[in-house]
Amino acid sequence: MSKGNKLKNSQMLIAILPIVALIVLFIVFCTVVQMNEYRLDMYLKIVFNEAVVLAVVATGAIFKFYWIIVDLQFQLHWELQCTTRQKDLC
Repeated sequence: MSKGNKLKNSQMLIAILPIVALIVLFIVFCTVVQMNEYRLDMYLKIVFNEAVVLAVVATGAIFKFYWIIVDLQFQLHWELQCTTRQKDLC
């Protein structure tokens, strides 16, 4: 096996590994729910609803932090211009 093929195979493994881990976790979750005789449909609905809430909160946090960083960059750029060459604009 050549070095290129090994690299390609390892990259494919890295790409597929999260999907395999998700499937394994789902199987473990379903097994635990069935062993304890819980209602699988109810727990799947709860997990799905919490995942949606988490996704919305995470998306909001990303946008919030993005705008904080953009604002800080703008302020730093403006202060740099004021201190270096364009003092009459400040």
